[in-house]
Amino acid sequence: MNFFQLIKSLSVLILFFIIKISVAQKVEVITKVDRGKLKAGNDFAFIESALDTSGIVYIATIKATGKENASGIQALYISIQGEALGLGANAFRLNSFVKNENDDESILILDTYFINDSILDLNWNFHEKNVIYIFGGERKRDSTDFSFKVNNKKKNIKGGEFYRRMVKKNEKVKINKGGFAGMTMWVDWKEWKPPTFLSLSGFGLSGPSPIGTVGASFHTGRLTRVEPNLGHLLVKLLKPVED
Repeated sequence: MNFFQLIKSLSVLILFFIIKISVAQKVEVITKVDRGKLKAGNDFAFIESALDTSGIVYIATIKATGKENASGIQALYISIQGEALGLGANAFRLNSFVKNENDDESILILDTYFINDSILDLNWNFHEKNVIYIFGGERKRDSTDFSFKVNNKKKNIKGGEFYRRMVKKNEKVKINKGGFAGMTMWVDWKEWKPPTFLSLSGFGLSGPSPIGTVGASFHTGRLTRVEPNLGHLLVKLLKPVED
């Protein structure tokens, strides 16, 4: 097979997966308020329950239904996010989430809003500070056990669970997956530092390391950074496991 044939074959394969995912997922705007033509948003902030909603503008309630490979929380969240940003929303609150493990179908509904910068800053202040969240798989059946170490102590969580660890003042926490040849990350305490969200199973939206974290990646084992707003949502939907 020459180079051009290989590219053509890969293109057909990618198109197949795109079509399969689009068929397996449906996004609906359940209710919407006509706010005129709004500029498409960039951020999609998770709204904390402590935030006073009187100062925010409701945009729409959006529902995403996914089956099979498109039924994961992240896949549904991304689909709703794309629809919401197009409507001018820049923030969301969880409305409901239903997962049918037997039929491999999930339904996520988010209420979306527009929030000005000053209220976004206030909302950010309500987020927890200096805490680490480590997620296993999104689904209970993803794996019976996810193994990692925190300060050289072995920890285990199952699919559908997450581990929570506070970072004490002036503390430096070491997180390792995969042993010596895996990946190690250090998370330092810093004043007003936002949460660190990590995935053991590969899902998540990778991004630059936050201030106070240092990672070293080798050949086996991986800690995937999870986009913070998705991370806050996952904390609401998965089961906590603490020390």
